[in-house]
Amino acid sequence: MKRLQDKVAVITGAGSGIGKETALLFLEHGAKVMLADINKESLEETFEIIKQKKLDANACISITDVSSENDIENMIKLAVDRFGALHILFNNAGIGGAVGPITHINANNK
Repeated sequence: MKRLQDKVAVITGAGSGIGKETALLFLEHGAKVMLADINKESLEETFEIIKQKKLDANACISITDVSSENDIENMIKLAVDRFGALHILFNNAGIGGAVGPITHINANNK
């Protein structure tokens, strides 16, 4: 059995760099992956690589602005609707904003 078999992951910033490479690695290790990025073109390029590797049955994409709470909610809902669960969240996309423990901040603390 592969290391991440039957796990569902959401990876933000998956269109390039660390997010892209993490998504490919997670897929190769058996995870089902929601790839999210604000850059549609780079995200689609990453998905083309996934198709070439024949891993696309376990992947889907979401154009997501991680500074938008609504976009985040839609991304998570899409992942759960598509794959039935959520086990891993790799919040790789970076934006400036609130600083502090995640339990004490929300979208209004920008």
